[in-house]
Amino acid sequence: MKYRNIAKENLLKAQKVLEYAECKVKHYEDIINGLTYDNSNPSTWQKSELDYRK
Repeated sequence: MKYRNIAKENLLKAQKVLEYAECKVKHYEDIINGLTYDNSNPSTWQKSELDYRK
């Protein structure tokens, strides 16, 4: 039973990592396809995007 619980924990962790990776891939595909701006590189940020007081 101990190993089953460890395996289940590892599976849940792996599923979370996969979900995160798939989300990042989708985000980068959206950037490539022009559906969203590139917020991963600060040198491409514009002043208007940084102004939190909008």
